Amino acid sequence: MKIIIFFFSFLFLFNLVSCIELKISPQEIFLNGTSNEFICENISIKTLEESNIEIKDRWAIKNFQEKDFKSHKLNSQDLDLVLVYNSSKRIINQSKELICIKAKKPGFYHGLILIRIKNSSSGIGVWVNLNISENNFKSKITGKTILFDNKKEFNYINFILFLFLLILLIELIFYLRKKIYS
Repeated sequence: MKIIIFFFSFLFLFNLVSCIELKISPQEIFLNGTSNEFICENISIKTLEESNIEIKDRWAIKNFQEKDFKSHKLNSQDLDLVLVYNSSKRIINQSKELICIKAKKPGFYHGLILIRIKNSSSGIGVWVNLNISENNFKSKITGKTILFDNKKEFNYINFILFLFLLILLIELIFYLRKKIYS
């Protein structure tokens, strides 16, 4: 009888615990860019042992900035975002995953990249802060985008250029006068 009691006590006290370690770096990323342009960031994923992971994304409504998991219910298509990443991957100890995002419309987007080990309840996330501005002005010389928030900034730059050219012209006149009379 003591053996049976010992056996059941041992059976109920014996815990079957499975420990899985999943680390991610960085825990939050800040991305800035213009509309219809891919912006990419590397995420480092580390596990104790060889694991299969799944990657998903969730987003909050546009211009929402709080880190509230329950508020991030939308998928990327709902916000006209294009995300490129490997949704299923095998990791041996450590791996880097490149995540690229393109937004069609300007604005601030707040999201979460969720990384979960397959057939496990363990998972972790990376907060994503995506700030997209609109293409306002294209330079004919370089083809690069130059952004001006308002017309005052543009007028200020023109005024400084005008003063610079005026000072150069005055210097040239004094130089030529000096050369003529010497």
